[in-house]
Amino acid sequence: MARIHLLSSQLTATAIVSFEDSKAAATYYVSVAVITLSIVVAVLSVVADEWLASMLNL
Repeated sequence: MARIHLLSSQLTATAIVSFEDSKAAATYYVSVAVITLSIVVAVLSVVADEWLASMLNL
């Protein structure tokens, strides 16, 4: 019985560690996505501004 308990504790610890790793990876990827999106929006706003000005002859 003690052997089974040890095994379940090891599995629980492994699950917690892998969950923390995946949380860190998710945080990293979300940060990269937010930064990339903000750069794309900034570039598109400049391009769209010039494009609209030329379309409307402003």
